[in-house]
Amino acid sequence: MSHGRNYKTLNSNLASQGQGKFPTLLRRPLALFYLRISMTKRIEAIETKYQGTLFRSRLEARWSIFLTAHRKVTRWVYEPHTITIEPDPNPEEVILHTYTPDFALEIEGKHLYMEVKPMLPISLYLEMLKEVARATNQPILLTVGSFYYRTQAPKIITLTPTPGPRGTQVKTSKPVPVLEHPLLGHSASSIRLATNYRFDIY
Repeated sequence: MSHGRNYKTLNSNLASQGQGKFPTLLRRPLALFYLRISMTKRIEAIETKYQGTLFRSRLEARWSIFLTAHRKVTRWVYEPHTITIEPDPNPEEVILHTYTPDFALEIEGKHLYMEVKPMLPISLYLEMLKEVARATNQPILLTVGSFYYRTQAPKIITLTPTPGPRGTQVKTSKPVPVLEHPLLGHSASSIRLATNYRFDIY
């Protein structure tokens, strides 16, 4: 099984699908909210290096261990590319915003994005992810929770874009324990590896 840093081909393919101009509006309150989330993440997250890749948080590093060990995950890329969500021309109403997925995955021939969070974000953040899923036509797996306690294994919310007569709609699933997820389930050994791995302090 290959490691994420070796997935240049997948990175290129996903980048070609994810890049471009998306006529998605992002209102100023949402932008301010996302700035607050980013500032919080910078304060609390611990940068962690694993297998030559520097992750912005230890939780992301543990997910990389999980994904590498999972038999269904063919490939993964950490922060594969930045997606530009283009604003309305009116500068008083909207501002330019970009989004970089935590992971791009290939699972049994399916391409998805994964966003890693230690706790459930508020509804405005979910709305932003829906806009990304709608603009890129890529499903997004939002993971919530940590690997530190076996009884508190992460849960996954799946955002699935579906084209329809009124445009692309995004269906949001209920949080599902990772062991029961249709794509990433049956992964007890991968969870143990991610939970028990001890990172070097540097």
